[in-house]
Amino acid sequence: MPLRGKTSFLNWGLWLMVTQLLCLVAAGAHAAPSCGLKIADLSNTHFLGKSGLGYEVFDRTQYIEVINFTVEAARGTCPFVIGFSAGSSNAFDDRQLTAGGSMLHYQLFRDAAGTQILEDIPLASESGVLTGVASAGAPPQTLHAVFAIPSLQVVPPGNYTDRIVVSAYEGTLADPVLRDQEKLTLSASVQSTTEFCLGDAVNFDPTYRTTCVEIGELEAGKVETVRLRARSNAGYTITLTSQNGGALQNLAPGDSSRIPYVLDVDGRTASLAGKKPVDIANGYGLTSPLGDEHLLRFTIGDTRDASSGQYEDTIEVTMYSHH
Repeated sequence: MPLRGKTSFLNWGLWLMVTQLLCLVAAGAHAAPSCGLKIADLSNTHFLGKSGLGYEVFDRTQYIEVINFTVEAARGTCPFVIGFSAGSSNAFDDRQLTAGGSMLHYQLFRDAAGTQILEDIPLASESGVLTGVASAGAPPQTLHAVFAIPSLQVVPPGNYTDRIVVSAYEGTLADPVLRDQEKLTLSASVQSTTEFCLGDAVNFDPTYRTTCVEIGELEAGKVETVRLRARSNAGYTITLTSQNGGALQNLAPGDSSRIPYVLDVDGRTASLAGKKPVDIANGYGLTSPLGDEHLLRFTIGDTRDASSGQYEDTIEVTMYSHH
């Protein structure tokens, strides 16, 4: 009988200890209610650029698109934090839109000046997130993010995209609780671009397309040079067409005198006879924003049988994209 009494006491003690433990666990599992935080009105954003056609690889100006969305609460009032993932690059400071194996770098900013990069928890600082307070029954909070693509990235033509995740956290950076997430697709179209300029100045302004080469007194063997720069993101071909078939024509009415010339392009002779387009240069792939330089060298031919007067030829320069 004494043995039974000892066993009964031990069982009672164990039962009390287990009951106390279960009560502590239940109390620790209690959590504060959510205010039903939600992201709304978030739409995929396409980069329009200067002309509405997308990203122009040789434009020196950086353009932006503004991403607008709202945050609202279903119950009560709560502070919130909005974070933005790094996208496919997994690097907040080097976000990338991609098309096949090509990359177009972009960034998401908190401000239009582009000084505060948007990031996500747990790496984000106060300047790298959007914050606010949402209240049930109040108008939704409207927030903005800036989508910017740095200028002068020479990439192949294509449709470049990236997908990021926008996350809404209830609380502050010190105690965030994830409540909602939305996916956002960013995109930019890159068009095929080919441009050239003539002369010593590097000026690709399309309004400047005429260059006059003043040869002066015509003498056999006299040489004049013209620099031609070409740039492209898709490869190019340049052709020349001579109005007089590779000769200078006397401008006096009724005078048929002609003085031939020889054209060398980058050290290779190019015949302009026949008044037909002649390929004089090709570029493959991508150039730099300064383009490829081609040197056109004109050498005056025999002048002995030419009458005196003013002589001229007009050469048309045409550039084709390989895309």
